[in-house]
Amino acid sequence: CNRTSRKTGGIFVEYDDSSKETEDASDPPVAGEAQTRTCSIFRVFCRFSATPIQKRENTLKLLYLLFKQEEYAVQLSDILFRLGIYRIYQCHDYVFTTVTLACQDPELLQALSRRLYPAAAVQCQCTPIAVSRGIRTAVSRAWRLNPSLFIVIAGHPVLTPPTPREFLCMVCNYLWAQETRASAPTTSAL
Repeated sequence: CNRTSRKTGGIFVEYDDSSKETEDASDPPVAGEAQTRTCSIFRVFCRFSATPIQKRENTLKLLYLLFKQEEYAVQLSDILFRLGIYRIYQCHDYVFTTVTLACQDPELLQALSRRLYPAAAVQCQCTPIAVSRGIRTAVSRAWRLNPSLFIVIAGHPVLTPPTPREFLCMVCNYLWAQETRASAPTTSAL
């Protein structure tokens, strides 16, 4: 039995990955696999809850966190597409995974080659050097195709191509700002 822990919004969640071990690499993914994983996350969440009210609150928190992750994924995919980093490029997966990890744990931006790239490499099943090279390639391609979008994402004029660290920080800050704007209460003028 292969157990995996993942930090989700400050709460560690364990789920069982034993179904992945028995699958052949050439088999297509099962349609209900994500649903099964979500159900096992719910079971773990509820197991550590003492009362039914806590179970309900924890379930609502988990649903919110899952929805927020999906929202991040859609926004990030849109940003990468507008930058010219399409899904057909291998570097798309590297950038997507790296930004997702950095958004979940901002301290990873302080140690790119020691912590962030190795963590992304494990998820992408490659080496940290490949992740680093892919991000540099993505940044240079995005700068060549759409340098004006960097001004929108950074919030200030960008005159030279950003370093990979600056690029990751810009995209993470942009996503956090989008989340803040979306969660801010709106006031209607009468």
